[in-house]
Amino acid sequence: MVKPWKGAVLGAASVCAFSILGNARAADTCQLKMVASLDFVSTDESAVVLPVILDNIPVKMIVDTGGVATTISDDWARDQRLRRHKLERGAGVYGYDGNFMDSIAYIPSVQTGTLHASDVRAIIQPGWLDKEIVGTLGPDFFLQYEVELDFAAHKMNLFSQDHCPGQVVYWTHDPAAAIPIKIDGAGHIVADVTLDGKEVKAIVDTGATTSVMKMAGATSLFDLTPSSPGVTKISSNEATGGNYKYTFKTLTLGGINFNNPTVYLIGDANPGQETFSRELLLGGHQLSKLHLFISYKERMLYATSAGAH
Repeated sequence: MVKPWKGAVLGAASVCAFSILGNARAADTCQLKMVASLDFVSTDESAVVLPVILDNIPVKMIVDTGGVATTISDDWARDQRLRRHKLERGAGVYGYDGNFMDSIAYIPSVQTGTLHASDVRAIIQPGWLDKEIVGTLGPDFFLQYEVELDFAAHKMNLFSQDHCPGQVVYWTHDPAAAIPIKIDGAGHIVADVTLDGKEVKAIVDTGATTSVMKMAGATSLFDLTPSSPGVTKISSNEATGGNYKYTFKTLTLGGINFNNPTVYLIGDANPGQETFSRELLLGGHQLSKLHLFISYKERMLYATSAGAH
C-alpha cells in the first residue's frame, strides 16, 4: 500500500483512467447509471482484490483507496520486461513502511471486467513478496466514477457521476448514514471518526485488512507507548522501532459504532509528517461490515450495514 508521498510523483505517475468497453446503460437524469460491476475477493492482505488482465496475463490487484497511485511489483515488472523510468532527483513516494520508491513502469494494457486502460504508468514497489497479487489499483483509476462496495455480495459497482445528489442508496429502504468526506490531493477519502471519544481524521483504506495508525499519532492523541498496558508487540524493526497493536473501546463513523476495534500501531522510519501520523487508516476489518457508496462527485460517503436490504 502506498500512503504518504513526497516530490512530484503525482504528476508523473498517477494520471490514468479506465475507459469502458461497450456502452453504459441508459438512464434518466436522476437514476444511477452503472458502468461496470466487478466481483472482488478479500484476502489476508487486503479488503478488496480484483482479477485483472495485464497484457493478456490474468493476475490479481488490490483496490487501494488508501494509496496515491497505481503500483506494480518490481519482480513482475522485471519478469515482463516492462519499460521503466527513473523519476527526477528527489521525486518519489514513501510507502507506509517507510520505503522510498522512485521509479515507474509502463504497463501496455490493464483490464478488469469491462474496464480497460492503456499505457498505464505504475510506481514500482520493491520487496513485494506476493506472486499472485502483483500490485495495486490506486484512486487514479476510480476518481471519475461513483464507487459502491457491497461487501456482503463481494461486488464493486461503478456508476456515472451524472445523477441527482443524495439519490444513491438503492439497495435498502432503511436509513443510511450520510457522511461528509474530503478528497485530498492524493485522492484519499478522508472522513471524521471518533475513537475512544477523540475526533480523528480517517482515510477509508480498502488496501488494508486492519485499521492502522502511526505509533507517533497514538502517543500524541492517546498517550500510548510501546510499554502502555494493552499494547502488544507484533514485530520488530530497528529502523521504525517495531509494530504493535492495541484494542480501543469504540470507533464511530457517521453514527455507526464498532466495538472493541483493534488498531495496528506502526513505527515510522521517516517521522515528521505530523498531520499524517495522527490519521487513522480505516481498514477492511471495519469496512467489510458495511455497504458503502463513495460519491466522489458529492464528497459524501453513504453507509449501511453490510446485510441491509
